[in-house]
Amino acid sequence: MILVWNEAASALPGEFDSMPPEERNCLWRFFKLPEMQKRIENWEEIAHKSLAQFQRTYDRYAGDSLFEELAEKLQAVSPDFKRMWSNHDVLGKDYGYREENHPSIGKMAFQHCTFQVY
Repeated sequence: MILVWNEAASALPGEFDSMPPEERNCLWRFFKLPEMQKRIENWEEIAHKSLAQFQRTYDRYAGDSLFEELAEKLQAVSPDFKRMWSNHDVLGKDYGYREENHPSIGKMAFQHCTFQVY
């Protein structure tokens, strides 16, 4: 869940102030917002990795209602999430590279690393 942000984060796409707190979630935004598929050049690969990381955490906290609710909502609103979720792929820590074509900023490149807190 996205708890804090700055002006730059709001441009990717942002406007976090105007969205409900439950939608301030990277996975939700990634699968729910159609513009994400258009903007991220290797969307399918990034989507698969992101979901596999979520699956690992989901499995670790089996029975947690917040995880179950998010997975159910995403399956209801995203055919891509539903398709990938049925694979039950699991991935641990991840790092990588992604490129986005922002409509007003232009091409941006990101390197990312995911850390799990235990």
